[in-house]
Amino acid sequence: MKSLFRLAFFLTPLLALSSTTPDFRTLNWGMAREQIRAAEDAEFVKESVSGFTYNDTILNEPTRIYYLVDERGLYEASCWFDEIPTPQRFISFRAELEQTLRTKYGEPIKDHEYWDDYIYFDDPENHWRALFQGQVFYLSRWQTHTTLIDLSLANRDNEIVFYILYEPLKSSNNEI
Repeated sequence: MKSLFRLAFFLTPLLALSSTTPDFRTLNWGMAREQIRAAEDAEFVKESVSGFTYNDTILNEPTRIYYLVDERGLYEASCWFDEIPTPQRFISFRAELEQTLRTKYGEPIKDHEYWDDYIYFDDPENHWRALFQGQVFYLSRWQTHTTLIDLSLANRDNEIVFYILYEPLKSSNNEI
């Protein structure tokens, strides 16, 4: 009986912490559509069969926020940055986002710059040129107890793709 009491004493704060720590913004994986609508205070853009779109700003830059929802609830969220004003700003803004994510989540479990051509590798002032020429791809990944977080910046088919993707960690039976 004593050991059961001790176990309950130590587990109760952990359970309380896990249920109150949001997975993305103020939301948790598995939340229903109604809960997402009630909790999100960004500018609503649209609802579709697969989820929601909102507009907001992150670090003073315009951001599109997507929530993907199915019958089990919220299963993915992302922030997309496609209104960056100058080519150079993509690189500096990515550095700011990375630092913000490091502050919040600690050191990334993966942090890579993938270079196809090293022309601008030793010239940080021109990393934006390498990005726009498709010569470099940036990826940083964090993991919390419930979530994988990817910060990605790349040139795909001559289009800059810049986002933060949040996905729940999957259990062995692929449930949220």
